[in-house]
Amino acid sequence: MLPNRLIVSAYAVRNFQLWVLVRLVISAVFFFGWTDPLHHAPITLCAIAICSAMVSLVEIYRRNEFDLLGNLGIGWLAISALSLGPPLFGELLVYAIVVLVA
Repeated sequence: MLPNRLIVSAYAVRNFQLWVLVRLVISAVFFFGWTDPLHHAPITLCAIAICSAMVSLVEIYRRNEFDLLGNLGIGWLAISALSLGPPLFGELLVYAIVVLVA
């Protein structure tokens, strides 16, 4: 069963905002480590997306939304997909822009 479009859009926007925050923090760490914050190997980009998804799952747990999502019929697989989708899309977008510009 697919989740409601309203729930998907709300979580997608929040997860994208969390991805931007995680990406800024990791880019600052790379910048202060005298490394280019944009040019990374694809495995590093996947690690950043997974890190952002974990932050999203912690945020869902912190707000006690697992029970709400479970009552709405949204399982663990859908929650994981909602958490990993926007960061993965954002990292692919950053990688495509960096490759096209370079």
